[in-house]
Amino acid sequence: MPGAGGGYTGGVWNGDNLPPGGCKPYENCLNPEGPGGTGGGEGNSPSPDGPQLSPCEKIKEKQANVKYSQKFADLNKKDIFDMNKERGYYEKQPPKGVIAQSGFVQIDGAPGTQGLDLPDDKTGISGLFHSHNNADGSIKIFSPTDVRTFINTFLKNAREYAGSYEDAYSTVVTSEGSYTIKYTGTTHPGGVDYDTSLIWDKWYEDEMAKIIDKDGEFPQNKVEEVFTRFITEVVNKPGLQVFRVTANSATKMTYNPTTRGMDTDDCPQ
Repeated sequence: MPGAGGGYTGGVWNGDNLPPGGCKPYENCLNPEGPGGTGGGEGNSPSPDGPQLSPCEKIKEKQANVKYSQKFADLNKKDIFDMNKERGYYEKQPPKGVIAQSGFVQIDGAPGTQGLDLPDDKTGISGLFHSHNNADGSIKIFSPTDVRTFINTFLKNAREYAGSYEDAYSTVVTSEGSYTIKYTGTTHPGGVDYDTSLIWDKWYEDEMAKIIDKDGEFPQNKVEEVFTRFITEVVNKPGLQVFRVTANSATKMTYNPTTRGMDTDDCPQ
């Protein structure tokens, strides 16, 4: 399968024996343990306990946030996709007991790589949106590592620091479309350990390899089908949902085991 990044370099990653930098050859991925950048921004205030909003409503809420929408627009550019690195912004909630807005912090991957590092201190980080670039072999959707980080890090921090799992998100912005992961459950779906991550990686690598066309490219409609199947059959965490998003719209994507294809459902405007 075409390579798309660096190899393993050893070390400990989120408590498991995974690389502190770089990705498996087929992945664009997020390293949740590496050093990050600095910066700031304005996000949403922590939400108190109350009626749970739907993922569509939460996505719309984010899209209406000026700081979030500006940063989404900053990533959704040809210049960003043509860089030899990834760029992103993570959202950090204020400390417990502090009434303040969350902040956005810019992070850049190292030149020549296809991964991003979160800071060593991940306290309060409840969401991330980042680019996948146009390097050869790049898959324009979440990697298994992106999903794992959403479950292991963003969900827990959103519940602890923002008050609800519904505030967690991960968004990837690519030249073939942008996507967001959300969660509708009221209890944590259970963490993803090292052994499970290896199973995920192997399945993802094998299935994505099957859809490469004669030009060595990954047709995006096939990428979406494989990924939604991955979420349904392999990750298998009830409540985990994936959406295709633009600056002002969202469409839920669901794997259909009967047709072995993908169903879509537009969020209300």
